[in-house]
Amino acid sequence: MYSWVIFLHVLSVLGFLLAHGSSAAVMVRLRSECEPARIQALLDLSQAVSGLMNASALLLLITGIAGGFMGAWWGRGWIWASLALLIAVGLVMSVMGRLYFERLRRALVQAPDARPAALTAARDSGQPVLLAAVGLGGLVIITWLMWFKPF
Repeated sequence: MYSWVIFLHVLSVLGFLLAHGSSAAVMVRLRSECEPARIQALLDLSQAVSGLMNASALLLLITGIAGGFMGAWWGRGWIWASLALLIAVGLVMSVMGRLYFERLRRALVQAPDARPAALTAARDSGQPVLLAAVGLGGLVIITWLMWFKPF
């Protein structure tokens, strides 16, 4: 049964990365988009994959915790470090990404004469490179911890 739980854990990571990659691509593309209708379409795309992203993140967490119990890993530091890092990266990325998308959505509903300046300010407020570095760095460290179980 342990192998199946770990298999589901890995599949949930792949599902999460697939959905999350769509939102990441949207965030990068938004930085160069000026047309309100295209910005709205990109925001809609990101929102459309959020269900898969959230479901796979929940499955990732459940299977990781179950695998930790089944493998008797909870006495080891690497699993706690992995869990803490997953939560920290998730919080940072959720807050920064969500706030960015919300600023753009608010700018889209501005009065037509105020919209261009609001959209430009909102569009330029995103930090996709920082978010990508946090996400990729966290993923690399968590993978290293789970693969090598150093402590």
